[in-house]
Amino acid sequence: MALWEPFDFRGRAVMSFQALDRRLHGPKGTAFRAFKRRRESLVEGEDFLRLDAVAEADAIEALKAAGLVYQTSVHVVLLTATGVGKVFGHSDGEA
Repeated sequence: MALWEPFDFRGRAVMSFQALDRRLHGPKGTAFRAFKRRRESLVEGEDFLRLDAVAEADAIEALKAAGLVYQTSVHVVLLTATGVGKVFGHSDGEA
């Protein structure tokens, strides 16, 4: 099963931690912990997008309303294909 199953956010194909947790069949926090382990090797804007709770409040609320991120999310991180590849070790998004 392919891990990469993105949605569009401002013209970028991305995945949320919620979507990745579901694809991995893991509990909430599985993708976030993997991201944190690899954070130093990731480039913001290339491998992931970080949405600030204040500056991006409307966008975050829209993502929550669409069921694309956890309702409890404050700041939101969206991973690009390169980010998913770096975090999960698969350049093609395959799990």
